[in-house]
Amino acid sequence: MGLEILLFALIVAGAAGVLAPRRKRQRQPDPYEEKQRQEWAAAGQAVAHSSDLASGRLPVPYQLKVDTIRRKVQWMLSRYADRFPPGSQEYHLIGATATDYLPSTLKAYFALPPGYANWPVRADGKTGLHVLWEQLDLLDRKLDELAHAAQRNDVDRLLANGRFLEERFSGVGRPSGVSGD
Repeated sequence: MGLEILLFALIVAGAAGVLAPRRKRQRQPDPYEEKQRQEWAAAGQAVAHSSDLASGRLPVPYQLKVDTIRRKVQWMLSRYADRFPPGSQEYHLIGATATDYLPSTLKAYFALPPGYANWPVRADGKTGLHVLWEQLDLLDRKLDELAHAAQRNDVDRLLANGRFLEERFSGVGRPSGVSGD
């Protein structure tokens, strides 16, 4: 009788284990992903601050250029944040544009003495405003190049998947031993 009770208890315990809902294991956050998320959140805040810093202090076309750079950085942060591995050049350039390059460009311009915006500051006669425009335009163009490269990677990944599927399913649907000719 003792063996029957033990066997019954084992069966009931086993059934309870099988029938009980299983908890999904929570995926442990990747420390690199978390660090990247924090860095990119800071980058988004920094680029917004740069745009605010320039507001009302620049001629309208320049302010629009700063806002364009801000929007591009924020779009890339939201669209590609999970695609660039930490430490990659793309990751660094997008973050640095937001946290360093754009703010440094604006601060250097705002540090010019009054009146130097329209005064030649280089031997070729370019004014402070012209030099600022060149630097903002460079940042803008490089962000476009980074976005294009990321989009190209998306297209390449899609095309590679299509080639993989074609290869995997080649010959399916034909009787064995029958060529496709």
